[in-house]
Amino acid sequence: PAVHPVSQALALTGWDVPDEPVPFAEAAAQEYRPLSVGEAWGAPWRTLWVHATGTVPASWRDRPGHEVELVIDLGFSTTQPGFQAEGLLQRADGSILKAISPLNQCVSWSGEPDTIDVYLEAAANPDVAQDFSFAPSPYGDKATAGDEPLYRIRRVDVALRDVTVWELDQDLTVLLELA
Repeated sequence: PAVHPVSQALALTGWDVPDEPVPFAEAAAQEYRPLSVGEAWGAPWRTLWVHATGTVPASWRDRPGHEVELVIDLGFSTTQPGFQAEGLLQRADGSILKAISPLNQCVSWSGEPDTIDVYLEAAANPDVAQDFSFAPSPYGDKATAGDEPLYRIRRVDVALRDVTVWELDQDLTVLLELA
């Protein structure tokens, strides 16, 4: 919480892709339904497109030692870097901003406009590794994977990052890894 002392939720709408992933232009042209934080999403191997909009508060740009960024949590487990949900964040024109994953949830918004209008292609990849046991799983095939959502959206925010606290967090992470 000290890294992002202030945050504001973005307005969300979503479109569930009927089957395989689709190109950005096709996804952006769809009719989106209201979507909220806490909502379950993502049947195994399915894709949800999220349209997030909002505004950077005016006072945030001038705050010394802080940077504006987007923080996205699709319901990740931070115990492993992959084998689960992932996303690709794009501007409203389709240009790519950044990939989103369990250990890579923040996107710099410092050089972007105050008006936020982004699309997130979220893939509901099931954990077929199962804690690296690789035991047989129904998730290995769409036909046996089921339709129950695997994840819950936890956060899609614009946030103010305290650079000093973030840098301290990075230093502590390195020291703990060395220990």
